[in-house]
Amino acid sequence: CERSPVPDDESFRTTDPPAGGYCCPGPSGAPVAQPLPRPIPNGSTPWYVGLIALTMIPGISAIIASLVMIGMGLSQRKDVEPARTNALKAVNWGLTYMLATVVLLAIQFYILSGIQYSTDPLIGTALFLWLLISLFHVIYCPVAGKRAAKGRRVGFCGIPFLRTR
Repeated sequence: CERSPVPDDESFRTTDPPAGGYCCPGPSGAPVAQPLPRPIPNGSTPWYVGLIALTMIPGISAIIASLVMIGMGLSQRKDVEPARTNALKAVNWGLTYMLATVVLLAIQFYILSGIQYSTDPLIGTALFLWLLISLFHVIYCPVAGKRAAKGRRVGFCGIPFLRTR
């Protein structure tokens, strides 16, 4: 796409094609629409949807966020690298977070169901551990998503249920 020389009085304008998929002027002088290229997959989406855990009822939304992370990550198994690795690491973290949520909340409800009144400090331990893991999840998901969006591999993935090549 060749451009006409820029006059001196318009030297402040850029010579790059305008944003929005338009290229050089066509025969009539109007910009010609060009199709925008499909973005290169990077595996960041499953990490960002992990923030669903911030919505609804705390335990239920954590399980829903994990299931969505797992589903979206598994749908990107056939993508190019590093999208495949980042998506599978999101699946592994989703499985780890769901397992921790179910186990720790089940322990907490079991402890609370058998106790009428107690001052035992261990009563809230399972709930406290789950809150710590949830805090880590809410902080780490955007960090991992940003790292994946830049095209780099995500480091931490929880328990490696699925292998990343």
